[in-house]
Amino acid sequence: MVEASGLSWLDWLVVFAYALVVIGVGWRYSRREGSEEDYFLGGRKMSPFLIGISLFASLLSTVSYLAYPGEIIQHGPAYLTGILSVPFAYFIVGYWLIPVYMKQKVTSAYELLEERLGTEARIGGAILFVVLRLVWMALLIYLSSGAIRVMTGLGEEWIPVISIATGFVAVVYTSIGGLRAVVVTDFLQFCLLFTGLVVSVIVVSVSL
Repeated sequence: MVEASGLSWLDWLVVFAYALVVIGVGWRYSRREGSEEDYFLGGRKMSPFLIGISLFASLLSTVSYLAYPGEIIQHGPAYLTGILSVPFAYFIVGYWLIPVYMKQKVTSAYELLEERLGTEARIGGAILFVVLRLVWMALLIYLSSGAIRVMTGLGEEWIPVISIATGFVAVVYTSIGGLRAVVVTDFLQFCLLFTGLVVSVIVVSVSL
């Protein structure tokens, strides 16, 4: 494995600029929140297009960019057959589940659990979700920190520091900005990921 020689001052400038931008987005939307509905639901006025992009960017993380190529190299393009299920999921979720959920005028799906199955079901579902998300996010941050460590040429002892720094930035802009800040920053991340994908394809094609 070839270790990276580290980032240039321009690379670090981009990293810090991006961190400041996402925190700025959170701060901006924090000043526009007047109620719990604004914070948790974006006032129920968020663009469906932006919401879709946000979900896509959340599920397709930096780790996905690192893991999928390795899986395809090892197991072949058959790994991509899971994409065939996307159209079915689109119609089931978009035209069956979401319309029913939106008619309820609730803040979260756990309120529906309480209405149908009682308080215990709501608490149990919420606990399971929080535990799952915490483990999932911890793994994402840890694996991403390992990749950043390689790119920067730092030692493995820096992984906890990188994890804390990236986690701190994410917690700050999401906690102060609410749903609007999350959706907008996810859109920015999608643009960066998609641009990087296009540039990578061009660079590799030209090199070959």
